Amino acid sequence: MPIKKPQGGAATPAASQAALISPLGSSIFGLHLLFTFPLGLLSLFSPLSIPLLEPSNSLLLLVRLYGIALLSLGVPLLLVRPLPDHLPGKRAVVLGILVYHGAITPIVAQAPRVVPVSFGKLAETLLITPETTLAAIHGLLAIGCLAWWQTTLPQTVAQGSARKRAAPGSE
Repeated sequence: MPIKKPQGGAATPAASQAALISPLGSSIFGLHLLFTFPLGLLSLFSPLSIPLLEPSNSLLLLVRLYGIALLSLGVPLLLVRPLPDHLPGKRAVVLGILVYHGAITPIVAQAPRVVPVSFGKLAETLLITPETTLAAIHGLLAIGCLAWWQTTLPQTVAQGSARKRAAPGSE
């Protein structure tokens, strides 16, 4: 006996939830997970493998603490990634990432050289260093988080309005 499809084109819960997750958000979360976990683990368990000009004991301690911070940022990213974009928890995680990337961009851009790697003479004359490249990447990620926030705002407002209408006594 054939299975009857719902009339009126009703979507399944899984399909409707997938429609509530933006591709931009998925790619931002995916990029963060791709870099956060490996760098966090490397910084925590092997801080000497991070290329630094003068690795002192104090600096290595800070690198390990940074590794813990990266891992603790990666856990909520992993947990909220499959959730719909309008949920407050997911938006709070993105807001935290936005603050992190927005704050780290000028700090890294204004930092003195600490990474003993060069992209070549031409890049050095154009002031393209690992530090400025890292600052640019963080700036782009901050802009990506801001774009995700703004593009999902109408969906969040619509979901909030629907909840208010559905609540008993909301007339």
